[in-house]
Amino acid sequence: MHLGWTEFLIIVAMAFILLWVVSAIRRVVSKIAHSTPPARDAFQEVEFQAAALRQQVAQGRISEPLCRERMRDLMVQDTHGNWWMVGYESGSWFRHDGRDWVRADPPR
Repeated sequence: MHLGWTEFLIIVAMAFILLWVVSAIRRVVSKIAHSTPPARDAFQEVEFQAAALRQQVAQGRISEPLCRERMRDLMVQDTHGNWWMVGYESGSWFRHDGRDWVRADPPR
């Protein structure tokens, strides 16, 4: 089979179009991959879950005592072995000092 110049140029043009499409797809995939929000750390996860529980109480989906019970289960331990929890009413962080829960800012 013999190709003329016209056919050859059409094949070359189609190859360049295909390369451009593949490159565009790679750029879109890269943007999507890099726009994914970072995973929440343990403290952020507890804040998120505590807010969701308080919202369920506000919507009447769960009772306040059940919410308090579930929030007590949302403790997180830092790298120094300290236990932390979010206060039900205040939404503030509390660290257990070995005897009492004291208001403190969690490590970030």
